[in-house]
Amino acid sequence: MATPLPEALEARYLHDYKLMFEFAQSHKGEALPPAYALCTTPFEHLTKIKIDNLKVEAHHRGRYILLRTLTPTALVAAVGAVVEDEVGNVLMLQLHNQESGVVDGAGLSVGQVLVVVEPYLHVPIDGHGAIRVDHPSDLRVLADWDITVPVQWRRQVVESELHAMQWKAKGNEAFNALDSRFAIDCYTQALSSSPSADEALTIKLNRALAFLRSHQFDAALRDLEAIPQPSEKALFRKAQALYHLQRFAESCEVHRVLAKAFPGNTLAQSEFARAKARLAEQQTGVFPFKEMQREVTRRSPLLLDHATYVGPVAVRPTPSAGMGLFTTRPVKAGDLLICEKAFACTYMGVDDFPKSTQIELLRLMAQKLLKNSSLIPGIIALHHVGYEGDDVREVDNTPVVDSFLLERIRALNAFGGSHPSRREMLLETWGSDGRVPAKTPDVIFAALWPLVSRINHSCHSNAVHTHIGDMMIVRAARDLPADMEVTAMYRSVHRDVDCLDPDINSTPALNFGHWGFRCTCILCNDHEASPAGNLSRRRELGLQLGFVLGTLADRVPNPTKLEERLINKIASTYVRPAAEVPRLALEKGYPLLARLWARQNNPRRAIECAVKGFEALGYVVEGALPPYPSGGGGGGRRLRVKKWGVVTEGLVGCWMTLAHSYRKVAPALAPQAQEFAKVTYRIVVGEDETFAETFAWRADLPVGFLSPER
Repeated sequence: MATPLPEALEARYLHDYKLMFEFAQSHKGEALPPAYALCTTPFEHLTKIKIDNLKVEAHHRGRYILLRTLTPTALVAAVGAVVEDEVGNVLMLQLHNQESGVVDGAGLSVGQVLVVVEPYLHVPIDGHGAIRVDHPSDLRVLADWDITVPVQWRRQVVESELHAMQWKAKGNEAFNALDSRFAIDCYTQALSSSPSADEALTIKLNRALAFLRSHQFDAALRDLEAIPQPSEKALFRKAQALYHLQRFAESCEVHRVLAKAFPGNTLAQSEFARAKARLAEQQTGVFPFKEMQREVTRRSPLLLDHATYVGPVAVRPTPSAGMGLFTTRPVKAGDLLICEKAFACTYMGVDDFPKSTQIELLRLMAQKLLKNSSLIPGIIALHHVGYEGDDVREVDNTPVVDSFLLERIRALNAFGGSHPSRREMLLETWGSDGRVPAKTPDVIFAALWPLVSRINHSCHSNAVHTHIGDMMIVRAARDLPADMEVTAMYRSVHRDVDCLDPDINSTPALNFGHWGFRCTCILCNDHEASPAGNLSRRRELGLQLGFVLGTLADRVPNPTKLEERLINKIASTYVRPAAEVPRLALEKGYPLLARLWARQNNPRRAIECAVKGFEALGYVVEGALPPYPSGGGGGGRRLRVKKWGVVTEGLVGCWMTLAHSYRKVAPALAPQAQEFAKVTYRIVVGEDETFAETFAWRADLPVGFLSPER
């Protein structure tokens, strides 16, 4: 056992460690130093080096350093501990992207022996250096009986005459103590101690279970597939490993064999039902969305147990934007294109400094690939322009993971932001019901959805993505033919065009330099071609309109012609017709004006303004305006969206305003308008199973959806 540092000395080291990270975060704003290559040299070809031979800011290629921890680990922005080498030199060790046990402080106890291959001495502040490890595969945690561990450093006496079953017993003890790493080491040693065939079978079963617990599903499968005649336990654990690798069809096949051979296994029956449910989701795209919405309100973290569904889309090369996603058949607005389980996802409170969702996401990605190398090809194939790592994927029969390659992939492909609950989102979008107060979201997330990340950007996108927990849902925002590229909005670059936002300057943000491209969609081209005077005038008028409409929404008086004049003036700042270029600055004006007219029991003006709102966003709606046949009842009239425009959350309410107004002048059209409200809701929320309950709480109010807030 190592002799721990004196308490005062340990406190000094950890204080310096904290200062070092606070400085690094405030000056760099990120977790990684300049990129450096991971070690791809087999251990037998490396030579030992000691702490006093390390050079500042140098990567000691072809070398390794043997260390022993003198303190428990501490977590600041990474895992830190004080370590010593064989001659007693002491230094800080700084570990990034490590597994959960290490990050949680339970994985590296005092006296743990480590090997760092090709060590890097990093000094972000003069006099506060540390051996920094960014690539998780550059760290090796050694068992006490490893021949590399000096005898004087071994924390327990390892008797050479221990036989296989004694090693198995030590492994079982470690497993029961929740120390999966040590259990795996013991089982591995047992397999190297000449067990009998029956003993080897039992040991592999136990090691597979330890692999499952530590999320090393590839390794668990290797052990289980090496068993010539699988037992009940072997079949069950194999089905579990396949399940967690999202290989649901294979998992179900194993479960069928298990159910036939061992029909009395009730736990297996339950797991079989779960696997069949996931397989059905994967094949049909039918998900229990309503239950998923409820589940995310009860879960922490917000990670759901569902499959990935790939609908009528496929990844193909594009002429100028690398790989993209294309439809494989015609689809309708609202159709489900993708429902994808995140490869990695993290949620944190907004006040969890110094933790960062992006740092944590990188760690999760690195560890998942390190533990399951079968997943590496699908991730490293994602867009990572600007960084090319080494092609080596395995050293010493162990996967190697390039953290800098993953960081580039994360930066260019991951999603992040705040995560309001669905209820909070609805309150913000469609107004409060006076019962549940809205609050600022206090959770932020970061996640990687590999397939969804293949979708290229367009400000005038034809698909909308939203997420429920760690499930990303992508739906068509308009009717699309086969072989059409699917596009989505990366970030709102035209908020400066939306003149109702007073906090945006008038400079267009058309350059997506972070992703390496410049948007050339119709909105961007029109924005660039618009006279500067039109843009500034549009913004000035928009600010005025926002103030007027805000006042009207609060007091709900009779609508005047002031806001209509402002809207018409804003429309005059556009040169091209709205059918060609949607007028985003009018997104909120017409729908709110329609709602105000409906509140004043003027359905015809409400319908007129609602239709103008759709037309301003590029829609072509047929059958919406009078005259209505059959004495004004609208009998036989069909409401049709001939062309879909920009889809926004506010348009759900606009369709509902139409439905409310039609009940008074053309009742036959009301359910049709409500159906379009439901389709729009499905696009922006991701599902329509909660559509009825979303608006049901307004049913007891005097005029339903259109009642003023109470």
